[in-house]
Amino acid sequence: MLEFKLKSTCKRIKDIPWNETLMVSKILQDENTYNQNKEKVYGAYQNESDEFKSELLFNMSIRDTLFNLAMNKIVTCYEFNIDNEDLKVLTEMLKNTKTQFSTNENSLDELLKIIATKIIQKELIFADIASLYNIEVTTEEISVIINKFQQETGQSIDINEATSTWLGEKITTFIIDKFKRDFSELQRNLQLDQEARAKSTAQEVEKNKSTSDETEN
Repeated sequence: MLEFKLKSTCKRIKDIPWNETLMVSKILQDENTYNQNKEKVYGAYQNESDEFKSELLFNMSIRDTLFNLAMNKIVTCYEFNIDNEDLKVLTEMLKNTKTQFSTNENSLDELLKIIATKIIQKELIFADIASLYNIEVTTEEISVIINKFQQETGQSIDINEATSTWLGEKITTFIIDKFKRDFSELQRNLQLDQEARAKSTAQEVEKNKSTSDETEN
């Protein structure tokens, strides 16, 4: 959740299609998000096995994918009035982060404007959904979160930051859980990918064996 009050606004123009199914065919997660998740996992679970950390990262990628698919549907239910000052402030905030942005076809300024717009849209949608479904963070929840954070890290955390972060998590979970989901296509694609890798490995082994036999002869 953002640290400053937005001037931008949105209007819900149709009902959110909660009854629709999220068809997952591939992982929809950008590289920056994956790297952030990896840093969190490897920092919090240093003593766990690589298999455990890989599985946790995969589950986080699935959650991000479901959320991205859900937001693609939800964003079409709103009209947005994006304030230029909001874009300017948020773009500067993005520039000051340590995140490395891949520009590809867009210039950095164009890319940051696109990212900033999506962040503003997300914030406005979250605020509307929280109000519509009475999603809030209780004092008891924040107390538990702060105590757990201090016990695990030995560090303190700002109560406003904790409240904002946990509210965002609650809304994200609410959104994902409201939709049905279908992983059949993803499972099929993962199976095909696994078979392709196995075939490639077998061919490489056979190639190395042939080269070795020729050398010996």
